[in-house]
Amino acid sequence: MISRNSVGDAYPTKRLGDVVEFLDSMRRPVTESDRRAGQYPYYGANGLQGTIDDFIFDEPLVLLAEDGGHFGAPDRGIAYRVSGRTWVNNHAHVLRPKADMDLGFLCRVLENYDVTPWVTGTTRGKLTQAGASEIVVPVPPLPEQRRIAEALDCVEAIRAKRRCALAQLDILAQSVFFDMFGDPVTNPKGVNIEPLGDHLLFVTSGGRDWAKFYAPTGSRFIRSLDVQMNHIAEDDIACVAAPDNAEARRTCVKVGDVLLTITGSRIGRVAPVPDDLKGSYISQHVAILRIDSKGLQPHFVSFFLSMAAGGQRQIAKAQYGQTKPGLNFEQIRRFQIPVPRIELQREFARRIGAVDKLKTVHRSSLTELDALFATLQHRAFLGEL
Repeated sequence: MISRNSVGDAYPTKRLGDVVEFLDSMRRPVTESDRRAGQYPYYGANGLQGTIDDFIFDEPLVLLAEDGGHFGAPDRGIAYRVSGRTWVNNHAHVLRPKADMDLGFLCRVLENYDVTPWVTGTTRGKLTQAGASEIVVPVPPLPEQRRIAEALDCVEAIRAKRRCALAQLDILAQSVFFDMFGDPVTNPKGVNIEPLGDHLLFVTSGGRDWAKFYAPTGSRFIRSLDVQMNHIAEDDIACVAAPDNAEARRTCVKVGDVLLTITGSRIGRVAPVPDDLKGSYISQHVAILRIDSKGLQPHFVSFFLSMAAGGQRQIAKAQYGQTKPGLNFEQIRRFQIPVPRIELQREFARRIGAVDKLKTVHRSSLTELDALFATLQHRAFLGEL
């Protein structure tokens, strides 16, 4: 994350408004119902929003989120480059660099910038043009800007390859499922479909007020942000000194459990509990699905629930609430799940396990690359690259 404190004394600095032209007056918002899909990309605060049948701009530009951007988590990106014929709605500022600013360098400065000092509003932060104009940016000589941008672009290219490899492994895993069990929507292989509740020994969610038990070391505490699709994240972990009481025993996970996020924006993420997380505890936003192993295998359950054509469409249909969606235990029990022979499920778990090992390697490499990129980015703007 870059902030105005990250901009050192090695280079002169200027206000963003002095080094770019704001082309915001050329933007034209289009409601989703009025937008006709076409050959031109349609951009908003957080990137590509779809396509449209006309364009406004036809040049390389930098887009900076105006409202609805990831201002509280700038590492997710609040600025990006576009080029060619494009349409931009009124949720992103449109920036054309002036002669002393390289477009690639400008994007690298802004993409992870902590702009909260210039953001207004509480429920939905807004970075006005007046506020954005005051952002402080370093302005090295143009050759230096281009050198820095090229160095960061090289690391980003490798990161992109790792993300692509992970996406391809996800496709491979889904292909294995389709090959063994068929499309869960049409069920061409005639696999028995049964309520998930018929195969659950136990369903519960975590309790409240676990924050008071947080500790530097101890048992792992699994939050909703830790539950990813078919794996538990290992970065930025939380630990607890768990109390010895019935509540803690109820929410302690076992190997073979499946964890499902049941509230908030991360609803529907699902993962089996691996051996090394036995004895962990869960937050109130996570449910434990304890599987009866006589009929279902946890890795099979987790994978089915993670599939768009499987559990995800049922989760989307079942969840209640608009501002903070949720799932209750009865809805979970009613999910319909295919129940193939247990031997086939075990073979599926074996094949998926081999894919997961490759994914673990790529995720680890991507984490290291993310850290390297952040370090290089920070050093670049301090004049140390």
